[in-house]
Amino acid sequence: MYVAIVTMFNDTLRQNEKLNWVLIILIIFSGSLFSVALAALFALTSNSIRVSKKKSLILIGSLFAGYLLISFASPENPIKVAVDTFYSDRLVVEDGRFVGDNRTNQVSDFFLLVNDEILLKGATNSNDLREFDDMSSNPFSITFRYGMIISIPYFLLLIWLIVVTIRNRFENSYTTLGLFLLLLQRPYLYHMSWSILIIATVWLIYHAARKRPARVVTTR
Repeated sequence: MYVAIVTMFNDTLRQNEKLNWVLIILIIFSGSLFSVALAALFALTSNSIRVSKKKSLILIGSLFAGYLLISFASPENPIKVAVDTFYSDRLVVEDGRFVGDNRTNQVSDFFLLVNDEILLKGATNSNDLREFDDMSSNPFSITFRYGMIISIPYFLLLIWLIVVTIRNRFENSYTTLGLFLLLLQRPYLYHMSWSILIIATVWLIYHAARKRPARVVTTR
């Protein structure tokens, strides 16, 4: 999450583009499936792609060709083993979902456990939270813990990010959509250290949107 937000700042401000590419490549090796989605989003929507598309395509092609070459020359090389361990093996479908998917079960558990009391007061009022499954990292985590009213700012923030993305015609969408996807699986809006990063990124998006040049309307 820290690295993802750093890349969002760099991309929005169009700073440290080479460093951003290094961070995006390295984050893939974190073993998180989200990092793959983030890297794909970066490759499709990054401001650096628009600034230097040719160089970006050459870099992506070189990395892919290098991976194929290493895999062919040494099938048991550390890179291929890491890819298989962290990604290929986790993308195997069992019981209708990916083996590495640890979010879908949290969402389904929420709908199994939710009731009027949880929606009103949250599960923090329960005498024993250990009776509940892990509900720490999904879009309904705040609702589950603290109730629907406390989670309203979180859902409003998600809606705002989508509205800004569409209103800006997907300009700077790596940051807006990246933060949206990040908050879906890391809804840490009320955690002090995380909330500072989240609010800083929201501030960045807001001011970047305000500085967009106004559309020129011509009449005939």
